Amino acid sequence: MSFLFMDGISHKILDIVENRKLPALEDYFSRFSYQARSQVKYIVMDMYSPYIQLAKRCFPKANIVLDTFHIVQLVNRAFNQTRIREMNQEKTKNPKLYRMLKRDWKLYLQDFLTLSESRKYCHSLKQLISPSEKVDYVMSKKENLRQDYYFYQDILYAVKRKDFRLFESYLERWKKKLSSKMQT
Repeated sequence: MSFLFMDGISHKILDIVENRKLPALEDYFSRFSYQARSQVKYIVMDMYSPYIQLAKRCFPKANIVLDTFHIVQLVNRAFNQTRIREMNQEKTKNPKLYRMLKRDWKLYLQDFLTLSESRKYCHSLKQLISPSEKVDYVMSKKENLRQDYYFYQDILYAVKRKDFRLFESYLERWKKKLSSKMQT
């Protein structure tokens, strides 16, 4: 796999390094003077730990910024793992809830504000119900999942608004209320 880096303002690709492993990247960036590397102010990256180590070692004055796509992806995966764990607990206890958690998995990963209000027949509940009502119903039955779901929705909202202070406040507010998977 390769390592691509670009100018954050112009979005111009500066170079592609064929190897993304830490020793190869350290060799590559050590070709630049310490003075030049010290002038780098920001590095935007995903959460691949060698990149974080590289940034700290090679760019001592740079602020590390994690890109929002990977933050949302991390929270999405953690929430989905919690959903699966909670779903499996219901397999014999409550097959109806199990089916709803399994069959409608995409609903729980969607932004709640985009869920349709149009009602369709739900065989599990034997009634007409909208996707948002279905999510509300399931969350009312699963306390642990509900906490993680609201956190996930808050993160989606803060990222969509590009509001870092709001994002930070959600992290602070929710950090002690979340499942172990979500505290990643």
